[in-house]
Parts: sequence; structure tokens; C-alpha cells
Amino acid sequence: MASPISAINYLSSRWGGVYEFLDDFTAQKVKAVSQASAHYFPYNLVLNKASHYEVVEKDKAKAQELFKQAHVMYDKSQVARDGILRTY
Repeated sequence: MASPISAINYLSSRWGGVYEFLDDFTAQKVKAVSQASAHYFPYNLVLNKASHYEVVEKDKAKAQELFKQAHVMYDKSQVARDGILRTY
């Protein structure tokens, strides 16, 4: 499972990737793993997008929206909580 999550990070638009490709990639991975593990891929993709909007686009409102979405997906996420606080 670590390899697909690493791929999400390295294929982000921050490094020249395209989010449409990552959305498709994530959808494929969700289908390929157990239901118990499937939530990790969309969660990591949302965190990646939130980071992109915070750091690259400098769009704190969009970044906060995505960090909140990630927090709803996994309420124990310290990364999402920290992102919400940073973009408040």
C-alpha cells in the first residue's frame, strides 16, 4: 500500500503531474484493495491537493476546505488538523 501512496505524492501537480490522472489512479487503487484499506487513497489525494493549494497556489481558503474534507475522511489525522490551523 505504501507504493501507491508514494505515487500519489510524487505524481502531484507540484512535481509536474496532473490531478485528473491522480483522480483516475486513486479510483483504480480503491477498487484493487480491501474495503477496509480503500479510504487511505482518497484521503491521501485530498491531503496532497490541500498541500498544493496551500504552498503552490497560496489559496488558503481552498486549502482549508480540502484539509477539512480530509479531516472528515479520517478524524484522527493530525496532518489535516495542522493544515486547518495553518490556513485559518
